[in-house]
Amino acid sequence: MMKLNLGLAALFAAAFLSACGGGGGGGDAASPAPAPAPAPAPAPTPTVSSVTAVVPTVADCPRLQSDTASVAALDLSNASIKALNDFLPSVDATHSYTVFMRRPADFVNWIVNASNSTGKVDLMSLGTATHETMHMDDTALLPCAPANQAKYQFFDAQLVTDLTPGSTAAYGIVAQTIDPSLKAAPRYTTYIVNAGSNPGNDFHVLLDELAAYTGAGYTELQYLKTIGDNSAGSYDSNVNGAMQFMAYLEYYLKAARLNEPATYTAIKSSPATVNAIQTIWTRAEQVLQAAYPYTAATATPQLQVDSAYFSAAYSADLLAELDAIGVTHATAASWSGTYLP
Repeated sequence: MMKLNLGLAALFAAAFLSACGGGGGGGDAASPAPAPAPAPAPAPTPTVSSVTAVVPTVADCPRLQSDTASVAALDLSNASIKALNDFLPSVDATHSYTVFMRRPADFVNWIVNASNSTGKVDLMSLGTATHETMHMDDTALLPCAPANQAKYQFFDAQLVTDLTPGSTAAYGIVAQTIDPSLKAAPRYTTYIVNAGSNPGNDFHVLLDELAAYTGAGYTELQYLKTIGDNSAGSYDSNVNGAMQFMAYLEYYLKAARLNEPATYTAIKSSPATVNAIQTIWTRAEQVLQAAYPYTAATATPQLQVDSAYFSAAYSADLLAELDAIGVTHATAASWSGTYLP
């Protein structure tokens, strides 16, 4: 689920390309989550077909920036849009449904062009659609007031930062500080090696990826709670992507502190940017806590969470990078008995 840079999302929408691939401190609140309850048997999941999408303009900003997405904006005469409008509220009204309401046609098209390309709403296609439509929403928000400042539509709240495209170092600087043992992960190759040197892929894009993986990870968990999924074996899910991008964010901060002083100052000196990091980080921790029962080897499907990345993210060395910019977090001890020994 890679996002090369924010300027390309409109091209993705037009071409219907197939998919690649919430605030406050965590403290010590993390604890073993209860085992998931058996999923009920809801109505069958729908199948949808492609919908004509319109690339948003500045005129769409009032709707996109509204605190509450509205069903009034949906074309319910379209069978695919109506099918998702009928289905999503019972699965994930908190997040995925609000993402869908802001860009319904794009959401439908990502369902159709997910890796299975059948148009069937399932665990993976719903995660893909949520993740990619979040990217597209954030792209559309860029020209909205305050113009050219990165914004993230995250769990129906807009996070406005002081980051502007090109103002921070490309996120490939993660390579300067990351533990070599973590470079074998496929996402490291996809993002840090293959795309990380692109100047357009700077810190605001890295944070956008963490937000998208976190939001889509939440949606996948809601799907499993309400519907279940016996078809997937071991699934490298959005939850795992969120975990890995938590570590990439910390390694980026370390590299910026050591080698990119202008970038580091731009992040650390901006309360709005630090607040966005805090909000996304805390939600990611909540998603990981809720995901724990689904990561057991006996779970079906098993949601992978990379233990090496988890250990790195909660090492004293990397947590110190969050402390230095004022982001609160859980500790390694918080996860003892779950993801950590």
